[in-house]
Amino acid sequence: KMVNRHGWDNWDVTELVPIDDPDDGDPVPVWRVDDFVDEDVALLKIDAEGHEDFVVASATSLLATHTIGAILVEAKGGGGRSVTHL
Repeated sequence: KMVNRHGWDNWDVTELVPIDDPDDGDPVPVWRVDDFVDEDVALLKIDAEGHEDFVVASATSLLATHTIGAILVEAKGGGGRSVTHL
């Protein structure tokens, strides 16, 4: 689920946490890219509010077996994590 420990008017501090996290939050459905896309794509746009690495990890088959014309990632810093490779 998504939890915002600092007020829902500030989306920059939302966190994806296990469903049993004690704080109130909103359940968020999660899908793998590979479960939906099995063909070449012209543009893969990823905007996942700080969870872009999870999106990339869910697209391993797409990335390995299909042609992608361009990948556009909207990413924000400051999340405490660093991704050095895809």
